[in-house]
Amino acid sequence: MIKINEQFTIDSDKYCWHLIETYEGKDKAGNIKPQSKTSYHRNLPQVCKEIINREIKGCESLEAVIKCYEQSTQKLIDELKEQQS
Repeated sequence: MIKINEQFTIDSDKYCWHLIETYEGKDKAGNIKPQSKTSYHRNLPQVCKEIINREIKGCESLEAVIKCYEQSTQKLIDELKEQQS
């Protein structure tokens, strides 16, 4: 498993790559608890693109999109390099 940050983790099996997104949800009683959802991707570049796309969705201007894209890309590269060390 490759932990990118508190929100995203990447895993794989012999068939595909898994992007696991962790977020705060609520249980039936209304209590906050961590939940996760998994998406499946054919290769690692697709996983990286999906992380960047999800990060960019919260941006409200072109400048914010560019800044977010650059930061997300660099953060992703740094985390993957750190995991290889």
